[in-house]
Amino acid sequence: MLLPMHTVTLEHARLHFDSLVEEAASGEEIVIESGQKPLVRLVAAIPVPPRQQALTDWLEGARQRPAPAGMTTDSLLEATRSDL
Repeated sequence: MLLPMHTVTLEHARLHFDSLVEEAASGEEIVIESGQKPLVRLVAAIPVPPRQQALTDWLEGARQRPAPAGMTTDSLLEATRSDL
């Protein structure tokens, strides 16, 4: 399973191509558009191993949720370690 699609402009892709390639290699799907029309899709040529993809998916979900009040990153990771 790929991470949610990430869309960037052609100009952004030109300026940040190296980092976009790294994101794609780690499982992110990146669509490059011009004038709000999709031009190309950048994805990993070699599939991401399932265990790595599960961790990547979990981290993406964690980024989108606010941390519980009073918890540090370490305590949050320790509390949810069994989810991985």
